[in-house]
Parts: sequence; C-alpha cells; structure tokens
Amino acid sequence: MKNTKLGLLAILLLLTIIACNTSKSVSTVSIPPLQQFVLGESEDEAFKVNIENLTNQEISIEVRNGLNQKTSGFGMSPKGKTDFTIDADEKVVVKNPSSKQIFFKATFNRNVQGMRYETVEEVDLIEKLKLTEEDLKKFVGNNWKGTLMYVDYSSGKEVFIPCEMKVEETKNGGLTMNYIYPEEPEMNSSIEAGLENNNRWFEGRQIVSVDRNKDYLEFVSVMEEDADDEEIFYYFTYKITNDQMSIKREYQEAGNSDIKLRNQYTFTRE
Repeated sequence: MKNTKLGLLAILLLLTIIACNTSKSVSTVSIPPLQQFVLGESEDEAFKVNIENLTNQEISIEVRNGLNQKTSGFGMSPKGKTDFTIDADEKVVVKNPSSKQIFFKATFNRNVQGMRYETVEEVDLIEKLKLTEEDLKKFVGNNWKGTLMYVDYSSGKEVFIPCEMKVEETKNGGLTMNYIYPEEPEMNSSIEAGLENNNRWFEGRQIVSVDRNKDYLEFVSVMEEDADDEEIFYYFTYKITNDQMSIKREYQEAGNSDIKLRNQYTFTRE
C-alpha cells in the first residue's frame, strides 16, 4: 500500500460524517488492509467515545498514552460496540490487520481533533506476510488446464472460457505466467511475476494475507487504483495445492462494504 495515498484516504473521514453538532459528533470510517486509524491524538482534555464495528470480522482497538505506549487494548467482535472514556493526552488506535477493508462508527460526546491513518506496526504480523521462492515453485508447470470465469457487465451473468496456463521459473526466482485461450488465441498473454519489497509484494501488489502448509498455499494481494476520481481496491486471491490452482480477482470501492467478483481462473494440473 503506497503511503502517498494515505492523505487521500483521510478524506473519507470527512466525506462520511453523519452528524455533527455542539454536543455530539458521529463519523463512519473505512480502514484499508494493514492500516490503522488514530483518533483524538490532538486532544488535551478527556472525551468519551462509542465505537461500533460495522464489519463481519473482529477488529482490534488500543488506547495509547502521550508516549505512544499501549495502556489497554481489546478485540471487538463482528457488529459489536463499546463505550469508553479517553483521558487527557491519550488517543485511540483502531487496527485493521486483515486482508479486506473494514468499517466502524465512532460517536464522540463532543468534537474531537486529531485523526489520521498509519501503517500497522506489529513486526510479527509483517514477517508472516511474506512469500518465498519455494512458495512460487508450487506454480511451476506446463500442464495447468481449466477455465476463466468473468462477470459480463452488461448482463450480470457469469461467462466461462477454456483456459490453460504454463508457468516457468525465471533466473531471478520469479515466474513467467503464460495464459493460453485455445478458443480465443487473440487473448493469449504472458506476465512476469516476482517478489519485491523484502518478499512482501508479489506481481507489483502488497501481500496482506498468507496461509500455508506443506501441501497448500493461499495468499491475498491488494492494490489501489484511482478511477474517475474514485478509489478502488482490487483483491487477488491465489490458492494452490499439488494439483489445483485458482486466481480470483475482486474489487471494492473505498468507503463501500460491498466486495464484487470480477473474474476467476480455476485450473487442474493434468
């Protein structure tokens, strides 16, 4: 996730203000994957806040003092809510360590200053979100056969096209992924896919989730794109076993909880 885009994301907070008056301020906030949102760090007086989790996954909340030291913390269950008081010179940090955008609603007893995004800091989490060259070798093979499914925007129906894939290992430990469409050869394409940024990026996208064992690998990468002045998150989910592979592409508009399927490749090793 590019840090240069955090300023643009902060605009979401201003655009999603639901109500604001002299006694209460209510805001709905979206947090991108592997980001956290800081509330009230410019306050020198105590304030009260109610936080409501609007997503179907647990979110993490911390209270930190003026030295940025954690004084308390807890996980909030899906659709849960809680009230607490933040003392002078404290702040609230709401974390999103997941692979998808999350949303929460914050209701303050008054106007509260000091809101911003920052990158999740946990070293242990960051170390887990890496791939290795051995992981990439699971893709290598000339006999992947299956289909591409995509959603036709005009009809909303799913369309299936026969597809094959040939994956070769490059000299630098990356992959050359050749997509072959037997019935529509004009669609044939080839891409170079490798690891970057200390093995935390794949194919030019940040890795936000990894699950593996000796026979299975699943990981999710994400990228942001500006389209018609709107920010869109694209999620790429790779699943691979000894004889099965799928690559799913989904998208989500910033500030919108709906995640939509764009296309999916499904292969069997023959």
